[in-house]
Amino acid sequence: MKRTMYQLVSVLMILSLVLAGCSKGGDAKPNDESASKSDGKSGGKTIELNYWVPFSGSDGEFMEDMVNTFNQSQSDIKVKFMNNNWDNYYPKLLSSLQAKSAPDVAVAHVSHLAELTPTGMVEPLDDLAKEAGLDWSTFGKNQEEAIVRDGKHYAVPLDTHAVVMYYNKKFLGDAGLLNEDGTIKMEPGAEGFTKMLETLKAKLPGDVSPMIIGSNNVFTYWIWYALVQQQGGTYFKDGKPTIDTPEGKKAMELLKAWLDKGLMLPDIGDNSYDIFKTSKAAVTFTGVWATGNFERKNRLISRLFHSRSCMTSLPLGAIRTP
Repeated sequence: MKRTMYQLVSVLMILSLVLAGCSKGGDAKPNDESASKSDGKSGGKTIELNYWVPFSGSDGEFMEDMVNTFNQSQSDIKVKFMNNNWDNYYPKLLSSLQAKSAPDVAVAHVSHLAELTPTGMVEPLDDLAKEAGLDWSTFGKNQEEAIVRDGKHYAVPLDTHAVVMYYNKKFLGDAGLLNEDGTIKMEPGAEGFTKMLETLKAKLPGDVSPMIIGSNNVFTYWIWYALVQQQGGTYFKDGKPTIDTPEGKKAMELLKAWLDKGLMLPDIGDNSYDIFKTSKAAVTFTGVWATGNFERKNRLISRLFHSRSCMTSLPLGAIRTP
């Protein structure tokens, strides 16, 4: 019945994908057009690398800051950063690979490696990793295994992250749902979590929803799958889908119950961030990438701690807001 946080986040893994040079086919060197230019100072040459990412949230700003810091730290390599729209990122990346006009470096979810590597434009990294002194054993076993194809490493793990529960301390405090240390006062399990939402609904202003979850993309799927795993289930076993299992049905019934009882809003698209930031919802579930967005815009984040998960008494990451 129990699943740890590590097992939950493993399905959300994101990897850094190093691509072959644009004009060199399978050659790992950057393309001639952007590979090197005079730096105008020492007479040497600066290597230029085109770098694509699909970070539509505040994580994109953090990544851009990292790239800028790297560029300013030395003059041998200049990384040209491009943050692409999430919705069309993979069609664009796949098309660029097939047209041999791809960037030198790009980020991709591990789930997309199966469609990207057959293009023949994704370069194995083992020789480069050895030269750089990269120790693959420093990564989690499941992270490393996910990037291996035919015995070769085709990517470098970039990050893993959980779906996180964020909550508004004022709303929960006014409803009597906070302990003295600011943690949520809630009975364990799905029943306890639902009861907490019902208490919120009775206490909140009429224009504030107890909970908000983005209904576009994969947000609701992530919540559903987390609920399935917390019961010890899965959606894929022995090469076959297992969606209509007792665990899958129970998770779906719980989501439906939240909607039917008015405990969360339906059909809100990708507007969940703004709804929560503007104090129109007391609780939201989204990724850790939203932390910077919430913290920077409204100074919402106070500290990270653990709360109760929805279907077991094991911890599900949670962040509280003042």
